[in-house]
Amino acid sequence: MRQRSAASRKVVRFLSPDEEVMLRAALAARDPAGVEARANANAARREYRQAVLPDLPMEGYVDHLTPAVLTAINTGMQRGELMLMTWADIEWEARVLNIRAKNAKSGTQRHIPLNVEAMEVFQRLARQAGACRAGKVLVYLAPCSPWCTNRGRMAFMVARRTARMERYRHPGQWWQAT
Repeated sequence: MRQRSAASRKVVRFLSPDEEVMLRAALAARDPAGVEARANANAARREYRQAVLPDLPMEGYVDHLTPAVLTAINTGMQRGELMLMTWADIEWEARVLNIRAKNAKSGTQRHIPLNVEAMEVFQRLARQAGACRAGKVLVYLAPCSPWCTNRGRMAFMVARRTARMERYRHPGQWWQAT
């Protein structure tokens, strides 16, 4: 299938500064709410003598939506590149992220310098992932923290509505909006 170049697209969609602020606020409110919801659910499970779910750390992420969106905003990566990124692709000392040619839409390898916020996102996510970082585990699809594309799109739709960003035709367009 032939890929269209950016120049051939009729509409190029980027986040406006206001939309980015609203999106960041919606994401920032999401994780503490998820931690609180898990704590309340576990309290109810204990009351009814059911199996308790693992507690979510206050300083961690509830799922991969917040770090994936922040990574996309800070690096300009596309969805496929994000979903296929492994921990080995991050050069921590050099503060560079390597996009392998087989994962890039263009088919060419590239190196993305990581700013302070992107490094903080990866460090926070790495602390939360712990032992799951060994080997060539995918960052956003790690087996110890399951995350499927449909759940990710639905979570983004909710965050988008919370941020009052209704101009998107399709929930997956946020990936192109970066």
